[in-house]
Amino acid sequence: ADRPAAGPIGTAPARAVAVTITDQGFVPATVQVPAGSRVTWTNSDAAAHQVAADPHPTHDSLPGLQSIALGKGGSFSHTFDAPGTYTYHDHQNPLKFRGTVVVE
Repeated sequence: ADRPAAGPIGTAPARAVAVTITDQGFVPATVQVPAGSRVTWTNSDAAAHQVAADPHPTHDSLPGLQSIALGKGGSFSHTFDAPGTYTYHDHQNPLKFRGTVVVE
């Protein structure tokens, strides 16, 4: 089978990544993605959760990484354009619910 042409060395195609919010936290808690990837959080818990960039409560380490309170089945997406390590939490429960997105 024909294979698509390879891109520049060291780059990976952007992709869509799913994170589930459960009563135990973010699953997976850490995701690694290439720059330009879109991460979507979906709440599978009965309780509301709110994805927000660190630090709590200012959420200003990454503008735009802040959802409304998500009820069961609700989702929120954010596109990560710049390489780096971005930490976030659940505004409703900032000490227990923590996550990291590593953008390469």
